[in-house]
Amino acid sequence: MYLDNGTTFVSAHRQIQELYDIYNDQQVQSELKDFLRELEISWSFIPPHLILKIAVKSAKYHVGTTLNGLPCVDLSDVNENKLLQWQRVEQTQ
Repeated sequence: MYLDNGTTFVSAHRQIQELYDIYNDQQVQSELKDFLRELEISWSFIPPHLILKIAVKSAKYHVGTTLNGLPCVDLSDVNENKLLQWQRVEQTQ
């Protein structure tokens, strides 16, 4: 990544490097594991294909609610070559 050496980027790089150095310390990793074990934190991940299904379902819902809110326009008297594809479908209904 190429950046313009702005103070924000330089500071962010320094902070990320510090975090990386702290995390890679074996003692810190051991303490972190013990801490999480004491809290009985467990990680559960959904399979990648379910993420796609959820995204598609969400998109369908939002597109459906958007389209349902649009007013119905009578396109029966408009010349077909001036219509978009979805408008042609609407015209035939």
